[in-house]
Amino acid sequence: MKTRNFLTAVIFVVMFFIFSGCSDTRNNDNYSFWKQENQLRFFISIPKLGQYNNESLINEIGDLELPEEYQKRVDKLKKAMISYFKEEYKIDISSKIENQKLRVFYSKGVVETTMGYVDPQKPETLNLNQILFTEFMELFDNTYVHETLHQIGFRSKKISIIDEGVTDALTDLILQKAKIESVTTDIYYEARMLAYQLIKADKDLIKFYLENDSFQIQDRINEKLSKVSRPFEDRDPGIFLDKMLSGLTNGVYGINPYYIAFQAQEIVRSYCQTFNPSNDSIDYIREHYLVEAYEETLIEYNGDAYNFSKSE
Repeated sequence: MKTRNFLTAVIFVVMFFIFSGCSDTRNNDNYSFWKQENQLRFFISIPKLGQYNNESLINEIGDLELPEEYQKRVDKLKKAMISYFKEEYKIDISSKIENQKLRVFYSKGVVETTMGYVDPQKPETLNLNQILFTEFMELFDNTYVHETLHQIGFRSKKISIIDEGVTDALTDLILQKAKIESVTTDIYYEARMLAYQLIKADKDLIKFYLENDSFQIQDRINEKLSKVSRPFEDRDPGIFLDKMLSGLTNGVYGINPYYIAFQAQEIVRSYCQTFNPSNDSIDYIREHYLVEAYEETLIEYNGDAYNFSKSE
């Protein structure tokens, strides 16, 4: 889990003003958009994206002896995780975390700081940044749960930023269900918002992460979308979604971030639609859309460029 100094910006302002005045689909009972034929509209090619960097600036690692108050918090968080997966998915994760070891590392980070990580060579060891016990104490609970989820299986064989979104969304859901304050960070905001949707629609997604060591989220997305029509261009949806989220998380060059966000939302909506979600699930998904007026936006290709317009 990472945190960074982040100047909050509403990257979707342009489209908000373009579509100002249109109704908010999330607040009505019209589900016709979700009942029409499932199509996946690919309309952009990305010239250059920032790269997802999972490396940490670690200066020293040592044994960590948790103060008593933190040990009590860890025990409480473990119980919250175990309870969540039992109640929501009928899965017992207790054996996966009973041998967990904790260690501390010290890092120097200016723009971005790694708060915790799991070394694949030492899968039972959770490494926590020492600043979680000083100036970033409010992030301890989220960091601990997030990294423990990685530890028990929430990672793809090939690391993907989609995995980070799923892990961060689950962290938030687990803490909220346990009535523990959840302090989310900006770094995975877009990935987390899309992951809420994935988790809601795909009831088997959690099981695949926990029970399949070779699981790859991009492959799952590609499988479910393999038969969905693509009226404009063809792309590998799993890999393309990962690239979209990499751009939104780490920077994008030469294109309005709105279109990146819209394309990412389009892939996730199409994925969710393959599961024929209930109206309640659709309402939940809508509450986590990345872009304003997503369902009211028409995309047309005039032979030279793609045009966006508001549906009547």
